[in-house]
Parts: sequence; C-alpha cells; structure tokens
Amino acid sequence: AWAGVEAAPIGIALHAALQNVAEKGIEMWQTSDSEQVQAAMRRILLLQGLSGERLDGALAAAMQGLNRTLNSERGRWVLSAKHQHAHAEWSLSSASARGQVRMRVIDRCFVDDAGIRWIVDYKTGAHEGADLEQFLAQERQRYCKQLMEYAQLVGERDKHRYPIRLGLYFPLLNAWDEWAADEI
Repeated sequence: AWAGVEAAPIGIALHAALQNVAEKGIEMWQTSDSEQVQAAMRRILLLQGLSGERLDGALAAAMQGLNRTLNSERGRWVLSAKHQHAHAEWSLSSASARGQVRMRVIDRCFVDDAGIRWIVDYKTGAHEGADLEQFLAQERQRYCKQLMEYAQLVGERDKHRYPIRLGLYFPLLNAWDEWAADEI
C-alpha cells in the first residue's frame, strides 16, 4: 500500500514490455516497437483498473523504465537475443515430497558467453534516497530466498551443468545487483 495503487499495475505492464523486448531481441528492436509496446502497456494499465491521471502517471513511469532499460548497457545485455538457452517469463513447476506442485515464473534466464546461467528478476519498485547501495543490499536480502528457489529449479533442470548467478534488475532505477547462487 505504501507504494501506491499504481505500483503493481506498473510492474505488470513493465514486465510484459520487457518480455516483448527479450523475445524479439534488443538487437532487432525499433522505435516503432516501443510505440506498439506503449499502446499495449496502456491497455494493461486500463485492465488493471487505472484511469485518468493515475493511468497517465503509471504509463509515464512504465515507459521511463522501458526507455532506461533500452538505453542501458546492463539492460541491453539482459534482453539480448544472443544468449544461449534464453527465456523470458519462464514458467517452471516442481513437486514437493508431499506432492504439492509449485509454479514459479522467472523474469529472465539465459546462459552467457562464459557459460554462466543467469537468473534475473526484475524489480519495478522505486527508491528515493541517497543510499542506493544500502537499498540494493536490503532488496537482495528481501528477495534472496525467492531467487535461490529459482536457482534450485533451474539447476535441477540443467542437471547442474552451468554455474548459476543471480541478478536483481531495477528498470526504473537502472540499478543492478548480482551474486553467485552458492554465495549465500
């Protein structure tokens, strides 16, 4: 609630846009693609119940996140189509010993040129303050368990043939944090 009613819809719209870019590949992305994605994000935000000034503000924030990502070296690397075994919004499931099935959706996953499997989670929250490093450390702590679950699922699927690194990417901030899956 502290983030405002627009926070979740912005996240949903921006995730959809980043999926679109990743599936096409940043290398093939054109200005006209951004215009189409903007229209799609507007529809998503409308479906999420936003209208008027809230819709306009949310769309502006989502577009800002998209544009920062498209213009960022890190964002372009994450969304590149040149990676091996790349997935965007990758749905995976696992069954527990008790037979409970759990579904997980990984925002972005790929193997880079060095043979490292990356699991990237987009975080669309904003940070207002001076200490970005402290914010990133808090976010790592907050989402570490989630990303470790992803690493376990992907590692089992890959038969552990790739070392795994985890990353949090913040499109609205163009901020990044990463660590090895076996670090924590």
